[in-house]
Amino acid sequence: MMNTYIKIGKIIDTRALRGEVKVYPYTNAVDSFDNIQDVFVDFNSDKEELILEYAKPYKNIMVMKFKGVDDINSVLKYKGEYVYIKNKEMSKLLDEDEYFVEDLKGLLVKDENGNILGKVLDVRVGNVQDLVVVESSNEEWYIPYVDEFILDVDIDNNTMLVKLIDGMR
Repeated sequence: MMNTYIKIGKIIDTRALRGEVKVYPYTNAVDSFDNIQDVFVDFNSDKEELILEYAKPYKNIMVMKFKGVDDINSVLKYKGEYVYIKNKEMSKLLDEDEYFVEDLKGLLVKDENGNILGKVLDVRVGNVQDLVVVESSNEEWYIPYVDEFILDVDIDNNTMLVKLIDGMR
């Protein structure tokens, strides 16, 4: 991942009078926001660092409160702005066995016998499940990203262990 900051949401409105903001999240990992402390908000063509006091789900959005920002007038300036975290903080939003697509790209794909089948080219988001795009011998083929077929992902050793069935390749 090359960007220093990752956009995690947009402040769509204020909430109540105590300095809370409503944030439309750009991630499904909203339960993990409490693992984040430092956030950044666009302000005056720059990123202003704020300390996240709390973040909690509210209907289909998030409610956030920043330390030291205790009234509605102090947060009005952020309405319509984006919320970011530093790139290195992204792993705090992931559950165990969750990965960023960028981290999966280039992994060697091996079958249960240790045979190299190709490399992960991409992951395509699907309606039912995501698909791992594997490139081998100048051809592309797909593996559904489900536990039945993706047996192990080992980022440290640059490998993805898969189980193939007839017709998959």
